[in-house]
Amino acid sequence: MTDPFSSHQSTSPKNRTPRRGGDHRGPRRRRSTIAAAGAASLVAGFVVLTTSTPASGEWIPGPELVVNGSFEDGTTGWKTNGGRETPLVQARPGVDSANSALISASARRNLVLNDAKNTVRDTDAETRFRVSALVRSDNVTSGELRVREVTQKVVTLNRERFRLEAGADWQRVSLELTVERNGSSLDLNVITWDARPGENLYVEDVSMVQMIQEGTNPPPTEPTTEPTPEPTPTTDPTTAPTPSPEPTPTAEPTTPTDPEGTPPTPTPTTAPTTPPPTTEPPKPEPGGGVLTNGCKYSARGIPECGAYFGAALGSNDDPTPLEKKAGQRFGIHRTFWQASQVDAAVRTAEQDLALGRLPWISFKLPTSWEAMASGAGDAWARDIADRLGGLDGPVWVAFHHEPETDGDMAQWTQIQRRLAPIVRSTAPNVAYTIILTGWHQVEGQGDTASYGLDRIWPTGTKIDVVGFDVYNRFGTDRSNRDAPYDLGKEFFEPLAKWSKANGIPWAIGETGYTDATAKADSDWLQKTYDQLVDLDGIAMSYFSSSLNATGDWLLDTSDRQDQFVDVLRGTPLLPVS
Repeated sequence: MTDPFSSHQSTSPKNRTPRRGGDHRGPRRRRSTIAAAGAASLVAGFVVLTTSTPASGEWIPGPELVVNGSFEDGTTGWKTNGGRETPLVQARPGVDSANSALISASARRNLVLNDAKNTVRDTDAETRFRVSALVRSDNVTSGELRVREVTQKVVTLNRERFRLEAGADWQRVSLELTVERNGSSLDLNVITWDARPGENLYVEDVSMVQMIQEGTNPPPTEPTTEPTPEPTPTTDPTTAPTPSPEPTPTAEPTTPTDPEGTPPTPTPTTAPTTPPPTTEPPKPEPGGGVLTNGCKYSARGIPECGAYFGAALGSNDDPTPLEKKAGQRFGIHRTFWQASQVDAAVRTAEQDLALGRLPWISFKLPTSWEAMASGAGDAWARDIADRLGGLDGPVWVAFHHEPETDGDMAQWTQIQRRLAPIVRSTAPNVAYTIILTGWHQVEGQGDTASYGLDRIWPTGTKIDVVGFDVYNRFGTDRSNRDAPYDLGKEFFEPLAKWSKANGIPWAIGETGYTDATAKADSDWLQKTYDQLVDLDGIAMSYFSSSLNATGDWLLDTSDRQDQFVDVLRGTPLLPVS
């Protein structure tokens, strides 16, 4: 028997016991919280982006807040994030005015109209706004009207998707939002995904107004006072859309290419990213940087807020086709390697970093646990660290993930205690991670005593990240549920509590769900990611593979693939030079 919440069968003759689970159903949401770390309290529910019924009186619009939303003053007050490859110009005709904004692609990029300064610079929680724009295109495309609520450590997306037919009439897209936090600024964008050379986006009549309840006298939101000249373009954004012992590829893994079909180079120019806030970003720590959501990350890739999202695919398969559908890179890319595959692992990590993906690598060990605990693998681990340390960006590494029932846990603990200082002292860009099943630590039916975190943890050793591999097995023959599992409540909450108490960032190294879940709750993956972010988790990786799997986790159905892509869009990425 295998652990139903691990993706793979144990290499140990011992059995793993099925776990219990819980039920969760929630409302369909239109708001996606991208970063919530550092908040004073955690929100257990989900925000529904709808207009609430006013206590008294009607809601009426206040003064216009957008600078030059009719583009009568050229492109003053606006910028495009694609640089010279997506120039922004004034065009004719408009609809309500004589002019419009036109963004055209000379290379394959997202087309982004971005307010040069955040349209609202400072506002209070519970303030309501209505936002709209007219859009059209000479080609078939899809995109979104988006408002990013930005504070120093939190970014919340409010967005409304649209689809444009080639040469069709102007289409109005609009949304309403309620500000969640005091002191927020509001960053206004109109975006279409993955434009090819020659494709374009027209925008006109961009509007944002504060909604005021009739009969009340709230302080009005002040618009940005002065128009700003067109700024220097920034990098290209996007916001569009796992278990196993390390699988042994039958051949060298396919060299990943970018979604545009161009083989990656150390300095790609077309990797999409989510847009940075138009406010002054925080200054990066030495050796670290700033993610595309505006949050700082350390030299070892640990973010101050927000959570990477990505996947492991097949037998270390190329993520490009799925990224191409989303119009965005994976934030994190999980791969699995045998001890003899160091060359391939380093090469893949280098390719991932060139494209803005954070590599999270698991290695099998070159010899027995007993020998490793005595130092037989020290030189091997040091060589890995030395080679990964030469890469241009952060890498996460784990040695023998999901160890429960695979051997003497005291020896495994000693291995981690021995290898972590070697890796961390050799490579300042490499985070040392430990990855456990999570199930044994929370619901192991007696196993929690043997595999409890406090029992097996290498106390006194610096570990950068602890990862857990938990699955939603509703719809498998191992499930006794009549509804999908609530991983956030059953697993994330207790694991996050231990993480906070011990000062060790936590993440989900592997998760998966069945097609039955996708049909029963189309928002399950989004809600699960949001639960992780709300509980200060820093990464979540899906496992789309049949290798040693105990369930059908493959993203091979339209429902699951579309749901994965929808979550991926807008999640934070490493910057790409």
